[in-house]
Amino acid sequence: MQDADIGERVGPHLAQLCGIGPGDRTVRVRGLLVDYLRNLIKDLPDEFLLVTVAAFGLNDTLRGPYLDARLAKVKDQIDREKRTVLRWLDKACLLLAQGAVERAEPERTAPGATGPWHTAELQASVVLDLPVPEVIETRRIVADQDDLEAVELSMTLEPPPGWTGEGSPRELGLDVLYGGLLAKRVMKSTRRVGFVLRLPHPLGRNKEHEYAVRVRFSPNQPIAPYYVCTPSYPCRLFRLRVRFGPERVPGSIWRLHEALATEVGDSPENRKQVFADPCGEVYSEFSDLVPRSSYGIAWSQDLSPVGGAGGRSPS
Repeated sequence: MQDADIGERVGPHLAQLCGIGPGDRTVRVRGLLVDYLRNLIKDLPDEFLLVTVAAFGLNDTLRGPYLDARLAKVKDQIDREKRTVLRWLDKACLLLAQGAVERAEPERTAPGATGPWHTAELQASVVLDLPVPEVIETRRIVADQDDLEAVELSMTLEPPPGWTGEGSPRELGLDVLYGGLLAKRVMKSTRRVGFVLRLPHPLGRNKEHEYAVRVRFSPNQPIAPYYVCTPSYPCRLFRLRVRFGPERVPGSIWRLHEALATEVGDSPENRKQVFADPCGEVYSEFSDLVPRSSYGIAWSQDLSPVGGAGGRSPS
């Protein structure tokens, strides 16, 4: 728990369970993780409690850089041999993992439980071999409340040079093709733009609606070498097709699955390599997407330009 790089050691599953966000600092990450573990440990049998607290260094008097030293402090208190202590710790860790799965299961099986709506299916086509590359997203949503009138969306876009955030979404290359009207725009950061899409009519609970949007890349900006979906609410199915073109396939292409949003553009380690077909296309499917985790395709930055077009990478 006292590791200075604890944020790097927390994987996407654990981050999701603890409520750790991509931008959270080390102090907050440690605090959320400690609180989550303490709540889990409460459910352990009494004989495992002290061993587990010492193992994870959750008590001020049982902290230290080495596991053996922490366990040695409690061995005499529980009057057990080292082998017994380690066996108890193994069983305790298994019980903790089972408890974490049980707590997470309701969210997995009730996809709409975390928000006013969820995505039944998202289809995205990223076409990079056009004079002006573009993305078309078609999304089918399901209302999880009555009288749903609008949905909040966000995309990470590279704004054109000198853009102040006061212009229309069309200046960012964003158009609604069908299924609603853009009613409001909010700059959540210098690159992340939030939108409110007003639906044609209010949706009742469990009713579905489909809409489509298109993003045209700016001809003056380079294209980020990835395309990902990082859902705010659960998503049952994400279908992604990236077309590089037969003459423009990059040297390496990877599939991203449950990556932390902050790691999408990082080192290709721990990614699954995939390959384009003879048409220069890559297709991938993802199911039961976890909110705030990223899913998609990344590629090496040796993608040659077409007609001088550049762009931005929505997510």
